[in-house]
Amino acid sequence: MAESSGLEKLDFGALSAEQQERLRQFKIKTRISNEKYLRAHPEVDLFLSDFLREVFLKRPTDIREFAAVMLQDMMPPELADRNQSSMSFPSMPPDFKEMARKLRIPLFSSTMDREGK
Repeated sequence: MAESSGLEKLDFGALSAEQQERLRQFKIKTRISNEKYLRAHPEVDLFLSDFLREVFLKRPTDIREFAAVMLQDMMPPELADRNQSSMSFPSMPPDFKEMARKLRIPLFSSTMDREGK
């Protein structure tokens, strides 16, 4: 039985030179945006470190369930009753959305889902 990594072979001719350059610029802008966000929110690093420490210590068989329970346990009581749809998530910059749409890159953003885009 052949091993499957879940990755397909690269199709180097799938994008034109212009699309490749736009994709490269999109990746650069995304990385810069992500870096700015992480620098403005150092608690993300702390949270991820705590989560990974717990995963390595407890070695759960179902990571998703473990994460859900851990997140639920960490939630402050005043937020426990809030529906996720009422939470505020800043949207991605419009140029990111447009570039991703042109390049057919799926973006997983609750804001975009609510906008139906």
